[in-house]
Amino acid sequence: MRHTHGKRVVALGILVGLGSIATMAMAVRTQDGLLFDLRFALLATGAFLEGPIVGVIAALAAISFRIIEGGAGWFAGTVGILLSALIGIAAYRWLPFRWTFRQFAPRALLVAFAATTLPNIAVFMLPADLLDASMGRTVLLTMGLNFVGMLFVVFAVWHGKLRLRERALLLAAIRQAPDYFYVKDRQSRFVAVNKAVAAHHDSELKSTLAGKSDFDLEPERARQLFAAEQDLMTSPDNRIDTRETVDLPSGDTRVFETTKVPVSDVDGQVIGLVGITRDVTEAVEAELQLHEDRRLLVSILSKMTDGVALFDRESRLVYCNDQYHAFFSRTRDVRVPGAELTAILRAAAERREQLDIPHEDVEGWIRDVVQGMKRGGSEEIRLFDGRTVMARTRVVHNLGALSVVSDITDMRLTEQKLSGLVSEMETLARTDALTGIVNRRAFDEYLEREVSRGKRGGSPVSLIILDVDHFKAFNDFHGHPEGDICLKRVANILRSQIRRGSDLLARYGGEEFCVILPDTDEDGAIVFAEGLRAAVEAARIEHGACDAGIVTASLGVATIPAGVDDLSASDLLKMADIALYGAKKSGRNRVMQHSRVFQTMTAKTLQPEEQPAKTKQAG
Repeated sequence: MRHTHGKRVVALGILVGLGSIATMAMAVRTQDGLLFDLRFALLATGAFLEGPIVGVIAALAAISFRIIEGGAGWFAGTVGILLSALIGIAAYRWLPFRWTFRQFAPRALLVAFAATTLPNIAVFMLPADLLDASMGRTVLLTMGLNFVGMLFVVFAVWHGKLRLRERALLLAAIRQAPDYFYVKDRQSRFVAVNKAVAAHHDSELKSTLAGKSDFDLEPERARQLFAAEQDLMTSPDNRIDTRETVDLPSGDTRVFETTKVPVSDVDGQVIGLVGITRDVTEAVEAELQLHEDRRLLVSILSKMTDGVALFDRESRLVYCNDQYHAFFSRTRDVRVPGAELTAILRAAAERREQLDIPHEDVEGWIRDVVQGMKRGGSEEIRLFDGRTVMARTRVVHNLGALSVVSDITDMRLTEQKLSGLVSEMETLARTDALTGIVNRRAFDEYLEREVSRGKRGGSPVSLIILDVDHFKAFNDFHGHPEGDICLKRVANILRSQIRRGSDLLARYGGEEFCVILPDTDEDGAIVFAEGLRAAVEAARIEHGACDAGIVTASLGVATIPAGVDDLSASDLLKMADIALYGAKKSGRNRVMQHSRVFQTMTAKTLQPEEQPAKTKQAG
């Protein structure tokens, strides 16, 4: 390809050089004695449109001729030739060729102006005795004629190259097309074919088919093809569209579709034809398979236990089985082949066949169902008789939509029972079996959640840990069954004090209870804790193993203030546990806040190694 291009530009450079020589040889002498020709325009055009090789070769040829020709103006002429070639080469290098007119036109005007102005300045390099005062007018006229001439040449060449480029693109597309593309003349002889046609006839080169006809390639069918093509070319408005089955030499049977149209010249006279032949064997087989699949589908649908309905692409009912009619009994008379889906849905709304139809906007509901049918999907439908069905719609290519309706009433009832059982199990998993309040697991989850929420919202969170005083002694004196009854009574007393839905009471373990108080500062938590303590004391539950004679409780209070982000739920729990430890150490049956513990208790008492991770008093 590069070798062919090199030969072409060399030959073109020689031609441009010869053209420049010809213009100089046939130059017109003006009244002022100047020789007028178009050498500059021709040289600049060649270099601008075809590149430096063309410009250099043409310039060398023109300069050689001008030197040999001699004369007083040979040096000025040589300079002008050199300038025009250099202008064209520079334009090719810095103003690349563009295909669109809007891009090309300003470049062409600029190059034409430069190529016809600058070289003509060389006229003033002539000897002084040859210059004339009126010569300027002649030079301007010469430049103007060169400018116009160059524009004509440049735009003519540009238009030709543009057409050649479009033709090359078209031919390249045709050559690579998978279909069989060919052009025939008026006598039905091949003029051009693409690769597919050449390969079909075992020809490696398209040129070997040029000039041949069907009589050379397919003698047994040639007469029939020739007659049809000759009849086709009797009018430019004729057209041939055929489908035929052909047995190939390889033993295969293929189906081809062929379209042939006449080709006319500029005068409207038919000069040949263009043919396109496409192998549609796979498409025909797919079409036959589709028909077979459709018959098989109808046979299967008629035997299914589910309700089945088939709608075409215009949402008209094509087929439905008996089970489908059994599901939609109130509109059975409407659900017949040919009925439009909109009419079926409107009847279902009027007869109250479905319970979920929005009767305030029936038409909007109909539009949504029709659009959903075209997209496919699933929809649960509650019927008037209490049954629930699932309608699953699938789009069938080139057929429409298939809707399969299944009775899921029993499944939904089972799901409801399972859901209730799961909910009950989840509740049991989060509930303390003895007291009926939430257990440690639920407490931990809620505390983490509320501490995180308090940090995000900038609100305080408080925690109260309550421990029943002398509970081990209670169990030893009254027995464990009575101890369980005591814990239940304490839990009920504490539950009765909870007023807000966000507050959470939990059994933390053993005789310890916890209360989480979201959006509550330390002062509020202390007041609430004191109320809990007083309520337990006021219940006067008998305790025969302590001096007070009744059950009392010690409480520890801790708070994460608003705006504090460096304390976690674990930190809050430890702070409350420390406060509880302080309350019990201070005499029991009292409330102690964490901040006060740190102020009143000795450093030794609060040494971390002496503090248990969780207070476990013997009572």
